[in-house]
Amino acid sequence: MEIEVTKTKEQLEESLSQTNNEIRIIERLNRGIKKIQNDKIYNMFKNLSYISKINKSKKSMIKLLKKKMKNIKFCYQEEKSNFKIDEYYFNGLGKPINIQIKDISCDCFNVSWNYDINVENPKLINIVEIRMENNNFKEVYKGSNNSCIINQLEPNKIYELRISSKYNNIKGEWSEIQSAQTIKDEDIFKGLPEEKKNILKNWIGFKSLKLIFKGTRDGLNFHNKCDNQGKTITFIRNGKGNIFGGYASVSFKKEGGYEYAPDSFLFSITNIFNTNPLKFKCKEGRNALVFGFNGPIFGKGNDLGIYNDYISKGGWTNFPETYDDTLGKGRSIFTGEFNNKISNFKIKEIEVYKIID
Repeated sequence: MEIEVTKTKEQLEESLSQTNNEIRIIERLNRGIKKIQNDKIYNMFKNLSYISKINKSKKSMIKLLKKKMKNIKFCYQEEKSNFKIDEYYFNGLGKPINIQIKDISCDCFNVSWNYDINVENPKLINIVEIRMENNNFKEVYKGSNNSCIINQLEPNKIYELRISSKYNNIKGEWSEIQSAQTIKDEDIFKGLPEEKKNILKNWIGFKSLKLIFKGTRDGLNFHNKCDNQGKTITFIRNGKGNIFGGYASVSFKKEGGYEYAPDSFLFSITNIFNTNPLKFKCKEGRNALVFGFNGPIFGKGNDLGIYNDYISKGGWTNFPETYDDTLGKGRSIFTGEFNNKISNFKIKEIEVYKIID
């Protein structure tokens, strides 16, 4: 619903310049609020004209508006030196609800939410804060998405989380505090939810897995542990908390160059786009794997590669090259960076499992 303004801009400005301008503003706001409340409508002042040249500071005006509209959520826009209630969606900031915390690991978890009203403001900023147990809250995310990955957490700790939003200087209401406990620092595969383990089993068809290489345990001995082991699956957890990797349908070797392995594929278990597990099939079977001095490398174009000294150098990705990008997000699916030009990533853990048919 729109509130019609009968006065012209000049008449409004003239009336507001009088000594009783505050009373007139309050009366006008009260009439609008009463009408909106009676009709149970929350799209507010969509077509109200300028309020400008007011003998009060913007800060005071905002305070006045917030006081009079205490129970009506709204946002505003500034234009030059005037305070303007623009033709914008005044459907408010809303309160975050339906908060989901999932993909909990030893050092990160995934958070998503929505609002108790239909928020249509493209300039709305979401804010996520967490605290460990009963310490002070600290901001860990600020952006336009209704989801985020919170990483660099400590294993086996209880964290409390709250979410809010803001538009310019107006802040929304905090959500109810949610809590989640990170798991103990354990093997990547062991820490996956059962439904995601089952997806991997369906993709590969294995009965069980045998851990043959764990980076934090075995250091820089990838080839000593993993060569000539037959079919393997490699898991990587990077510095952003993403879990991804690749299935090699033939044995790794230290020498040999490109290897024919058409059944090999890459996968993403958790990512910044909050998708279900994704499988990326090989497009060029003759170039599925690359053998050499470094760690596991998938694809002639280096779709996914791990440096031999992964502890200091991490890994890199030029995805998609040899493997098919079904999501269309490019290397971001692995790096955890929305900037798709970034190719390198840090590694928190890498594990290689031998497939037991």
